[in-house]
Amino acid sequence: MVQLSGAWGKLTIFNIYNKGECNNTINLLTKYHQDNHPSLENSCVGTAHQIWLGDFNRHHPYWDDLRDLRLFTDTAIAAAESLIEAVADAGLDMALPRGIPTHCHSVTKRWSRLDHIFITEVSTGAVIACNTLTDHRGINTDHIPILTELNLGIAISKVKPTPNFRDVDWEEFHKTLANHLGPDQLEEQITSQRQLDERYSSLTKAIQNTICDQVPISEITPKSKRWWTKELMQMHKSANKLGRQSFLCRNEPEHAVHNQHKEAKKRYEGNLEYNRKYHWRDWLEKADEPDIWTANCYMTAPATDGVSRSDHCVRSSSGISEFGDLGRDYEDGFRRGVVPNGEIGHVRRHVTMRMTSGDYTSQT
Repeated sequence: MVQLSGAWGKLTIFNIYNKGECNNTINLLTKYHQDNHPSLENSCVGTAHQIWLGDFNRHHPYWDDLRDLRLFTDTAIAAAESLIEAVADAGLDMALPRGIPTHCHSVTKRWSRLDHIFITEVSTGAVIACNTLTDHRGINTDHIPILTELNLGIAISKVKPTPNFRDVDWEEFHKTLANHLGPDQLEEQITSQRQLDERYSSLTKAIQNTICDQVPISEITPKSKRWWTKELMQMHKSANKLGRQSFLCRNEPEHAVHNQHKEAKKRYEGNLEYNRKYHWRDWLEKADEPDIWTANCYMTAPATDGVSRSDHCVRSSSGISEFGDLGRDYEDGFRRGVVPNGEIGHVRRHVTMRMTSGDYTSQT
């Protein structure tokens, strides 16, 4: 649950996953709403808004395609009625229009509607748009993201521009800096404190002007990663474009665009895996003693995505972990600061990023 507040009122968002075989989550949500009814539906200022969103795993003619009769079994309808009653009791309405699919079955490749956006009836007038983003379907995913825009007048913080020194052409940078400095400043001898202060100010100004001229500004996006490259950006755009075309041809399973989308996703996923792994190994190869300590902290810190970091390893040809025992042997040494300098390279060569099926976690 996330709660936002401001001069416009209060917005409470419930991010929900409901298992297909039971209604436990829906029942708990209904009970929570009943127990906290006053705090959810009242606000000191403005209007109290509420949203239920997520994967509800329910089929019903109220939101699915009416032509897809295979979805409307007696069991499915009965299970969906519990959700409809819970939504009605909470005073919510469906924001995503009926008939828009959100899920592609991994085996049959048929589309249906499992994800929903339910919003309080008093808030429906604030909905600017609610629709799926078919061209933003991630790799190895069977759900499509949903974008909901609300007009609540929330103040948006400004993003501070960040220079991207990784994309600098350093030869041009040095030439531009030399031009800003001028030949006289490079050769003139400093003989007094006043000259030193002036030279310091002049040098600082020249460096700042050169940065403004030669260093590009980083664009902060959800994919602003150190290992992200322009090649990955192009492959990502290509896969998304084919994904949109594949979605439009979803009723033509033999259409060639489906295989093209599948191959584009494989290429993108393979390059994504390579870049993450290469960046991690490159960082370790160049790491010194403090960075090795940082790597140890990465591996021993609690994971934030449910993946254990304690078994980062390199697999040998026999499939046996080479780093698991090594990491435990050196862990106490890291903490005591007694690992010999000669052993740092040995540790470095045995550390790599852990790769799990369909889920890659960069540790740098």
